[in-house]
Amino acid sequence: MPDIDCVGAVVFDEDGRILLVKRSNPPAQGKWSVPGGRVEPGESHEQAVVRELHEETGLNGVVLREVGTVERDAPGGGTYVIRDYVVRVDTGAIPVAGDDAADVAWFSPGDLATTDTSTGLVEALTEWGLLESALPVIDLNLLGSADVAEIARLRSALHDSGFLYVTGHGIPAEKIAGIFAIARAFFALPLEERLELENINSPQFRGYTHLGNEYTKGVADQRDQLDVGPEREALVLTDSDPRYLRMVGPNQWPASLPELRITVLDWFEEARRVSLQILRGVAIALGQPADFFDPWFDADTHDHLKIIRYPGSAVRSGDQGVGAHKDYGWIALLLQDNLGGLQVQTLDGRWLDAPPIPGTFVVNIGEMLEIVSGGYMRATVHRVVSPDTTVDRISIPFFPAPRLDAVVPRIDLPAELAAQARGVENDPDNPMLPTYGENTLKGWLRAHPKVAEKYWSDA
Repeated sequence: MPDIDCVGAVVFDEDGRILLVKRSNPPAQGKWSVPGGRVEPGESHEQAVVRELHEETGLNGVVLREVGTVERDAPGGGTYVIRDYVVRVDTGAIPVAGDDAADVAWFSPGDLATTDTSTGLVEALTEWGLLESALPVIDLNLLGSADVAEIARLRSALHDSGFLYVTGHGIPAEKIAGIFAIARAFFALPLEERLELENINSPQFRGYTHLGNEYTKGVADQRDQLDVGPEREALVLTDSDPRYLRMVGPNQWPASLPELRITVLDWFEEARRVSLQILRGVAIALGQPADFFDPWFDADTHDHLKIIRYPGSAVRSGDQGVGAHKDYGWIALLLQDNLGGLQVQTLDGRWLDAPPIPGTFVVNIGEMLEIVSGGYMRATVHRVVSPDTTVDRISIPFFPAPRLDAVVPRIDLPAELAAQARGVENDPDNPMLPTYGENTLKGWLRAHPKVAEKYWSDA
């Protein structure tokens, strides 16, 4: 192994929020260097990192841990090695490179997964407890091969936080870029065109919701969105049929953007495939056959997709992108852009960031999985804080759902897992109903009171 030539630092503030990754370029003339370029005589690598950080940014930091090394090819032949450290700083201010910016590579939090940091710093920080806001990253390829260690990590995430990231989903990058592009094209349409699709025209809650017309716990959310479900005709029903069957029906699409329907329905199928793959991993993690949930996800599933815009600070009236809530379904599969804003509440009431990681989805557990697991899995409270910028945030969550009449029985957990089940939360303001159609209708009626008043006065 060559001598250590360079040093990098993952810097985060006292609240555990990652700020940046510092990394030097190859040192001149084979000399070891840190960002900025030098090590003083008698100075350790750790001391050099802290000193250079202060000289370039004015921040004071403490090295918490060395997290590994990575070897790279050096210009002109040979190799050099970068040593990575984790550094905590004493302020939430984001450092800015100084005069030596040309010698420093600066990375945003979302870039962590795509840089050549040693051993994958997102996972390392989580494993060692150095970054409390980092959620576990689960590889779906390993789940598919029934990797014991990866299944154990998934099981811990389901029980402890109810939130995780997934990689290895197999959706091509061009499709991800395509769904973001068509989402921005939709929100760029004149407001008059979007309002022609307003969900007040749909008993099924489909279509466009304008800024401030969706509510969480009675407070208007500062986002607008397009809600899409399976493409079906409305059912002909009698008074004896369950009310929730009235939620089956068509979508609304803009005539001036026909490619939206094509792109969104294609994404719908991709997201459904990945979601079912995750649910099979969940079944295995809970000691069940991989196909345990499959019978309820047949041709009559009631999946749901949102295309959401959280507007920048110039056009909104508050910071509640979406208020604190639990999802009422099974899981959510979230594609988010690079702005961030999603936060997860811990059991002791603190809020942790779930920053974007390129190439991943965020997954969280909904109320139905809390019910069927007897509380072993957590439906976790989460929220979105509106972006503190003039740039809009785009978010595309997919909610796989069974048939509306599905009542999935309580899972017979292995004894060691059953002993850890906390029971289903008893919240009188948010009762969890075992029939999926009843539970999802409850959520829609609360979130969209205008639609509820027009079409659901008997509910």
